[in-house]
Order: sequence, then structure tokens, then C-alpha cells
Amino acid sequence: MASGKAKWINGLDSIRFVLALIVLLSHVHDPFTDVLKDARNPIAHLSGMVIEHLFSGAAAVSCFFIISGFVIHYPNTDTAQLDVIPFLIRRLVRIVIPMLVIGLVADHYSLFYVLPLWSLYCELAYYIMYPLLFKIKWSWHTKLYLSYVVSICFVILLLAVNSGRFSGLNFNGRRGLSWQISIIFINLPAWILGVILAEKIDGIKRTVTYGRLWLMRGGAQLLAMISVALRMHYHINYTYSLILFALFFYKWLEAEIIYHRDHPAGSWSEYLGKFSYSLYLCHLLCLAFIIKYIPLHTSTYLLYLMLPILISYVAYLLVERPAHKLARSLAGKISK
Repeated sequence: MASGKAKWINGLDSIRFVLALIVLLSHVHDPFTDVLKDARNPIAHLSGMVIEHLFSGAAAVSCFFIISGFVIHYPNTDTAQLDVIPFLIRRLVRIVIPMLVIGLVADHYSLFYVLPLWSLYCELAYYIMYPLLFKIKWSWHTKLYLSYVVSICFVILLLAVNSGRFSGLNFNGRRGLSWQISIIFINLPAWILGVILAEKIDGIKRTVTYGRLWLMRGGAQLLAMISVALRMHYHINYTYSLILFALFFYKWLEAEIIYHRDHPAGSWSEYLGKFSYSLYLCHLLCLAFIIKYIPLHTSTYLLYLMLPILISYVAYLLVERPAHKLARSLAGKISK
């Protein structure tokens, strides 16, 4: 931690909760869209079409990667050397313990496959890569450019595999190791964008007006909806479209951080963000249980949203928060 630097940036927890909620909303089919799309009224029909494209969980995950890069690097922007072992313990313990506990619960009920582990594997890879990237003396912009070159190479490889030219590699179907490695490097530029944001944020002296903030929010939402449309109607995977869209998400998150310097986020939204990781990790498992006992329709839709949030909060209290405390304790002991 750099001397005198805040441990956390105001507003980030609120954003993380909104992003986790978007992921949840993207995984629950909204029955109201069917009602609107079947309506004869053209405005109602159009509204249903718009709502159907409203929530992009993949875009939210891309933003999570940017925030992760920011949070990891911001405390270290003024340091010349990283204390590697305490850093790795602090980061790995707090993410791996909840993943293992929830994974054991899911596996007990033969639901391990529903967990969104691909993005967590990416996070773990970035934590492990960060000390090496930190040690390399090139500028972070140079590292970003190189990461885009590597990302594009893996995109080309995935496209070649999908076209059948390398059918022997296990990139599809069960999403084997080769596919996971590709996804790690394809999304690496988004994570490094967060690092670059951490590098520059303290030097940005301009302010962001409320109107401009909402303009940036609207642009981010529009791009997220376009990513859904490209996936649904043109079969362009999120993996490819979000590489470019992450550049705008980076500018949106920059605007959020600058705005919230002078406009504190609500205490409730900040608190809700504390268990955003648990919500992200648990929501699909919760939905898998709920759907066994409660059919999804217009009168139960709200229940499908509220129960995962409540259960995830309990998981935060029982698992995630103790894991955070353990991670800080272990890292502190090793530092001493």
C-alpha cells in the first residue's frame, strides 16, 4: 500500500453491486418481455424488444475486469517494489476460499457446472501475472498494446477453431483448458486498462458533471445492448465485441471515479457492493435450486431476483467476509 493512499475509492462498491445485479438479470428470463412482445400495440412490442436486449452479463464482467485491474494496482502506483507473497496471499485467499466452499455445495448437488468459474480463473491468472508485469520496466501503455496483440492472436485462433481448421483442439463444447487459456489472454487488455486507470486517476484534475456522467452511463449501456444484439442476431460472440467495447467502459469508469470524488455514493449502495462477489458466484446456483420448486412467470419474477440476493448476502456473511479477514491476517503476519 502506498503511503497515505486511500484503501478504497468511493463509489466503486456501488458500481460492483450494479454490475453483479446486471449479471443476475441477464441470467433470469424476464417473462414481462414475452407479454410485451406479444402485444399488438407497436410501442409495447418495441418496448419488449428493447428490454430483451437490456442486460449483458458479459459486458458487466468486462467492467469487473477493469475494476479488478484498478483495485489491484492503485495501492501500488507509488511503490517501486511489490511485496509479492503477501500480495498473492491477500488476493488468492479471499477469492479461492468462497469459490471452494460454494463449489463444494454445488458439486454435492451435481450443479458444479452452473458456477461462472471461467471469469474467476481469469482473475486468478491476472493476480498471478501481476507481480511479473509489475516487475517488467516497460510502461503500462506498452504492456497494454502488447496485450492487445496477444489478445487478437488468440481471437484469430478461436475463429480458426470455430471454422473447423483446428478441430482437434478442445476450445468448444465443454470449454477445456485450451479455451480457458485463450479467454484469459483475450480479456487481459480489459484488466490492464484498469491498471492504466489506476496509474493516471490521481493526476486527472478535471471534474465530471452530472449530465456528462449520465451520458457516459448511457453510452456504456448502449454498447452493452449492442453486444447482446450482435450475439443474438449476428452470432458475433461477446468474446470478440467486448474487446473493443472495453475501451469505452474504461472511460465510463474513469468518469464515475472522478465524479464520486466530490459526490459520495449512498451508504446503502456501497454496503450492497461488499457482497457483489458472493452474488456473482452464487446466483446461478441459487437459480438452479429455485427453478426446481418455483415456476418462473410474471408473478414470481421478483422472487427470482430477490432470493439470490438474500442467499448471496448470507454466503457473504458466512464465507466471504471471514475469508477477507483471514486473507488480511495471513498477509499481515507474513509481512511482519
